[in-house]
Amino acid sequence: LRARAASAMGWWSNLTIVVPTSPVPSNPSTDTIRAVFASFALVKGLPRARKLVQFDGPQRQLAPRRVQDYDAFEARVRELASQHADFAHTAIYRSRTFLFAAHNLAAAVRNVNTTFMLVLQHDFVLARAFDAAGLLQTMRRNAAIKQVRLNVRANIAKGFDGFIANYSGDSSVPLTRTCGWCVRRVPRGGFRTSLATPSRPAPH
Repeated sequence: LRARAASAMGWWSNLTIVVPTSPVPSNPSTDTIRAVFASFALVKGLPRARKLVQFDGPQRQLAPRRVQDYDAFEARVRELASQHADFAHTAIYRSRTFLFAAHNLAAAVRNVNTTFMLVLQHDFVLARAFDAAGLLQTMRRNAAIKQVRLNVRANIAKGFDGFIANYSGDSSVPLTRTCGWCVRRVPRGGFRTSLATPSRPAPH
């Protein structure tokens, strides 16, 4: 019933776009994150999905000027979320302390109430369209597919990013089994919190 209701409302109703962010030298400029959000328009229907920006807390050793720039960046993003069309349906959260990448993402996941997420770092812009509706249909039909990465190059082994095999199961989109770290992916919420997040809240 839940899947049928989500289908009637549109596939995007069961997806949250999660964008973790942290202090970077370009703060307080919003040029990059605006490009990220503008790129969602490449995928029909994706701008209608819920969006969540999760601000990590600043590191203790960060210079006061960098902290000020980061605070100004957050204020500008909040303004975009309230006024800019590309940031429609966006919620903003901030961690109280410095959590580092994985645990800042885990903090974001706790505010997600959809089955699926599209996780993008604050500087990864979608370069081309992909069949998001078909991908979610595939993941809904096959619970064994926990996470799908969006590739940026041909499916060939490179370093620790290994190619295992093309997926031959029931699928509406072409999939390849790989291994390696990724910063642009479509996981199920429970997979991120129960398996993929390290237990030690420190750089790793």
